[in-house]
Amino acid sequence: MPRKCWVYINGVAYEKGVDLIPDSSGTAPMVFGDNVHFVSPIDGTVVEGRAAMREHCRRHDVVPNQELKGLKPRTFGGGVTVSRQESETRKRIMHQVLDQRHHNSLKG
Repeated sequence: MPRKCWVYINGVAYEKGVDLIPDSSGTAPMVFGDNVHFVSPIDGTVVEGRAAMREHCRRHDVVPNQELKGLKPRTFGGGVTVSRQESETRKRIMHQVLDQRHHNSLKG
């Protein structure tokens, strides 16, 4: 005896291939291609396809930004405020460190 397959729509059973399934207001399943293609900002490799994207995220312990949609933005520093003088001091120190690294990279 051949197997039969049924589709239930709004509680009504329709046999596949036999019964006419009513139009469900123009909606249909959507199929998305493997259109992921980008250069990783982490390691510079080219990531092509969803499988490569999953592997890249697993390897670098990151998540795609689409998965962050709807989350509240995170505030950094825990609300700590820094005086203008402290901020300027930090900037000066960062510039010194970067200038020194740049100078060393030119020598080496």
